[in-house]
Amino acid sequence: MLISCMIRSMAFEYIDRCVEMMRQIDPSSLGKAATARKVGSQGSEHDTYALANIESAPTALAVKVRHWSLSSVGSQRLLRELPLVSLLTERLPELMETVPAFMGQLVVGGNALLLTEDVTEGGVHSIRSIPVSEGLLSALESAFCSDQEGIYEIFYRNVLHRNMAFSAAGRERWLDFTPAPMNYNNMSVLGIDEHRDYVAEMLPSLSLVTPAHSSLRSAFRLEE
Repeated sequence: MLISCMIRSMAFEYIDRCVEMMRQIDPSSLGKAATARKVGSQGSEHDTYALANIESAPTALAVKVRHWSLSSVGSQRLLRELPLVSLLTERLPELMETVPAFMGQLVVGGNALLLTEDVTEGGVHSIRSIPVSEGLLSALESAFCSDQEGIYEIFYRNVLHRNMAFSAAGRERWLDFTPAPMNYNNMSVLGIDEHRDYVAEMLPSLSLVTPAHSSLRSAFRLEE
């Protein structure tokens, strides 16, 4: 039983890290003291806002808001992206320093938004899209592909070369997982369903709810 629990914990290490980091954030500070400033777009589907004045946060915080649809996007993206990142880091633990420090969701009124690390640290650092490096491409191929499969039979070439990776403060970071770098069938074969189930189980611990009067509603131009 103990060995089984340890194996399970190791498999979901990234999700457990996200839960622990979310527990360190004081929701009242998000609702009252936080200020938001747009720092750009990490990917084509959302704007990124840096949150300031969050003394309880273990890292700089950012919120991702989709351009065209705000309601419920956080939980949808979290349930889609977090299991994928968890699967990637299970197979390649060295990616723990490449992916966002954590992912969670911030509920503002009736809107669920994706809460994550602000790699710009409030706009201090600029980021730019880059292809996944050759070293990490080789690591992905070794971890996910059989001898009969090339990396582009499992992963989407265009996502690996244009959408997922960014240069931030001189480091390669994987920050955007929509669109996903591989299709659902491949992810299921590789074991993503267990990660998705665990994220769903832990969703309450991955969510922070701000007061209804939160100033963030207007900062993000959210719907009532």
